[in-house]
Amino acid sequence: MSWGLAWKRLSDTFRLTLSYGNDDQPENLSRESTTYHPSSSTSPSSSSSSTASQNQELGFRVELEWSATEEEDQAALKLQSQLMVALPMTQDTVVVEMRPREDDEYNAVYLDMKVVKKRDPLRAVTMTKTVGSGQQSDGTGVLIRLFRSDLSSPGTSPLSPRVADYVGDHWKSFAVLTISGCGLSVFPVELTRLPHLEKLYLDNNKLTVLPPELGELRRLKVLSADNNVLVSVPGKLLIV
Repeated sequence: MSWGLAWKRLSDTFRLTLSYGNDDQPENLSRESTTYHPSSSTSPSSSSSSTASQNQELGFRVELEWSATEEEDQAALKLQSQLMVALPMTQDTVVVEMRPREDDEYNAVYLDMKVVKKRDPLRAVTMTKTVGSGQQSDGTGVLIRLFRSDLSSPGTSPLSPRVADYVGDHWKSFAVLTISGCGLSVFPVELTRLPHLEKLYLDNNKLTVLPPELGELRRLKVLSADNNVLVSVPGKLLIV
């Protein structure tokens, strides 16, 4: 009689939390929110569930997951599709613009009113690793592909060599990016193309250096990289 033991190695599972709203502290994810939880299946056609908050004034958040075993392009397309389903419908908003009239001695103004469709802007993005050994992937490949996606065009590929530095309109508004505990050893230069980034949290990773391109983030006010193995910091980041 012989005995054999075998086990399946768990793959890394990443969670992406997207917080929407107009509050002053978008990184606070504890508030009431609309939350979207995809099923654990890795199939692009997998079913999903969602729960809706009763207080929409506080904004909402979407939570997405994927496995490191998924091909990055396919994972990004799946997340793009799930996000488009999870986002609430746009609301009609009245926009008023005032323009001064030239050569008017009474300082009269033109008043323009129009109705546009809007939803709360994306304020914060948080990526964490929830399961796995930490040796397979750091998740940023999927994240970068998702940032290139155009949510106004369903089914379009989130990866195009012609737009390597392109950031989709949906992703340009957020000010807080957290990549924590993902085993990140190299910070992707593509993530320095985010125009409104003010706070960057890279705690509990494996970074040894930071790219000098971080100095090009003109709005960056907070950079946290605790519990890494940094040996140097770009000079641009040391200039007050």
